[in-house]
Amino acid sequence: MSRLGEKAEKSESDSRFLSRKYIKQLALAAVLSVSFFIPSVISTVWKSPLPRVGEIAQKDIISPISFKVPKDEDSLKAEIEAVKRSVPIVLAYNDKIADSVLAEFAKRWEDTKKIIRDRRKPLKVKRKELRKIWEGLSKSDIDQMLLISNPDDFGRIVTSELRREYHDGFMAAIPEKEEEYSNAFTILRGKRSKTVPASMVPTDSSVVAELKKSFAEHYPKKPKLAELSLKVAKLFLVPNLIVDTLETEKRREEAAKKVVRVKYEVSKGEKIVGKHEKIDEEAYLKLKALYKELKRKSSFEYPLRQIIATGGVFVILVVISFFFSYIVFKRWNEIWSDFRKFVALVGPVIIIGLLGTVFYVIGLTIYSIPFMFVVMISFLLFDQNLALLTILTTIMLAIIGIFGNATFAVAALITSITLVFSERVVTVRNRLFGHIIVSAALGVFALIVLNMVKYVPSGDILDYSVEFLASALISPIVALFTLPFFERYSGMVSDITLIDLSDINSGLLQRLSVEAPGTFTHSIMVGNMAAAAAEEVGANPVLARVGGYYHDIGKLVNPEYFIENKSGRNPHEKLQPHESKKIIVSHIENGVKIAKENRLPQPIIDIIEQHHGTSIIDYFYELAKKGDSDVDAEEFRYPGPKPKTLEATIVMICDIVEASLRSQEAEVLEDESKCRKLVEELIKAKIDDGQFDESEIKIGQIKRIIERILPLARKTFHKRVSYNLTKEV
Repeated sequence: MSRLGEKAEKSESDSRFLSRKYIKQLALAAVLSVSFFIPSVISTVWKSPLPRVGEIAQKDIISPISFKVPKDEDSLKAEIEAVKRSVPIVLAYNDKIADSVLAEFAKRWEDTKKIIRDRRKPLKVKRKELRKIWEGLSKSDIDQMLLISNPDDFGRIVTSELRREYHDGFMAAIPEKEEEYSNAFTILRGKRSKTVPASMVPTDSSVVAELKKSFAEHYPKKPKLAELSLKVAKLFLVPNLIVDTLETEKRREEAAKKVVRVKYEVSKGEKIVGKHEKIDEEAYLKLKALYKELKRKSSFEYPLRQIIATGGVFVILVVISFFFSYIVFKRWNEIWSDFRKFVALVGPVIIIGLLGTVFYVIGLTIYSIPFMFVVMISFLLFDQNLALLTILTTIMLAIIGIFGNATFAVAALITSITLVFSERVVTVRNRLFGHIIVSAALGVFALIVLNMVKYVPSGDILDYSVEFLASALISPIVALFTLPFFERYSGMVSDITLIDLSDINSGLLQRLSVEAPGTFTHSIMVGNMAAAAAEEVGANPVLARVGGYYHDIGKLVNPEYFIENKSGRNPHEKLQPHESKKIIVSHIENGVKIAKENRLPQPIIDIIEQHHGTSIIDYFYELAKKGDSDVDAEEFRYPGPKPKTLEATIVMICDIVEASLRSQEAEVLEDESKCRKLVEELIKAKIDDGQFDESEIKIGQIKRIIERILPLARKTFHKRVSYNLTKEV
């Protein structure tokens, strides 16, 4: 977690909150307000400001007027369709079909009789003429017809049976077009209509079966003649009960008009829902109908009330957003002044506002809003106090803008506070996940207890708990994935990223250990000492450790020119002091370049750039003075800048202490007072040289740092035991 100063010194140009210099920050604060205001606009313009199904009424809701509750469109449509389907299909009796068919049969049979009775024609000619008349009959059927002994009787029987079937009427067994037959039919005969079950309405298939039975009775001893009679009759079966589509649709529309459109009738003074009662589907429909009726009756008062209410919500959101921004301006001015950092602070809150709008539109409860996304980003990038302020602001904006409730606020607050104050600095990734689980569990516990106190049904409590828990566990994971984008944009760094960078097997550190092993050992020592010192004075130990690990990576360029990596003759012996100074100083510029190429976070780059400040390179300065007593000391200074943060200052102190004590004799290291005196003189020289002038470190903190790192350094550089390997141990 990047430790940010609680209060920054502000110049005259920075003293006004509403300044043109901060126009982008003020615009972002306005966007913050708007992101949580959208649900109120939707509620006014598109959705009614009604509680959702499943919510608990906070008071008795009594109807101020009498009104009717219409059925919802889907169920009304389904009911109308069902009523239409229940209206029987109308079958219109067509008597002209029977007359036409019987006349056609009489004509054909008259011609047939003449052919059968004509004794002068050869049999072959008769067959040919009959085939023209009866194209639907086979050759054997024609031969059977020629054998009829009494054609008049045959024609009379067929005519009689056809007339009987046509008298009652019959319909086609296969539906016409896309019309589906129902369980009953209405038979329309002239002005009379009669509705009968579908089973009682003959079809062309059932008529064939009936004719087969009748002809078998007429010709009990002549089955072939009975079969011929059936085949002849089937040629004249044309349904005379025809589906009357227009009449059917007319009757169905009339039935649909009679469907009752009202589901409930509510009287004035009737209680719609009681206090602490669950708003079910019935109550919701009543409230929705009441809202529409009031809106219809009040052409002026209702819109005015809505405008005032919606405008009031916007004003409150603006006040909260700008009050939050003003506190950041006053207490964390370095965040406010850097627009990118302010975006990293406010951006996640705006995202939650937009997600809350989406959840509101699709009907999810406020318990599903992923507020932990804000908690994680603010917890990992900013200090605890600013993180808590951001979370409180988010919860207030959500309650007002997205119509939240006190139960959500308490549960979210408990979850957030537990996580934010569980650990000041994240040093182990697994421990962070443990804190997330514990804080989410506490939030769910608070949610359950508060809802039980309010007599919320158990099923609803379970639903709310699942939504809240899922949000509290999933949103931190999403936050960890998006965290690098906020870090890269703002130039800040989180403890999670620092933990990854502290792996000594990572690319740069591994390379340093191979190419400049002395510098690597020195850097690890500085990092460990810096972490201990940072813990002592309340700085960020993870940032201090990683800053110490990487502070000298510039020595990867020409590592042999730095004494800790020297293995043979000193290469500086061939160089002039000014040339040596340039090589030594260049490790700062090279370090910044390497860090940027490897996309190290800006706070680490700052430590690399500041860890020597503008100190004088004493060794080469003194060497230069031997050749030229008038040499200017300023020519042998590091380019700076001086340390500006507590962590950069700690790395500077640990760097000079480690380098100095490493070069001391054993007698000095074993004498604590000599070591202390040496360290104090080194740090005093830095103070006198003004190296700590731009840092926030205090004298008391410097003393505590010395007390903490001196024992570590002495234990590291203590004299080893001399082992005589020629003797047996």
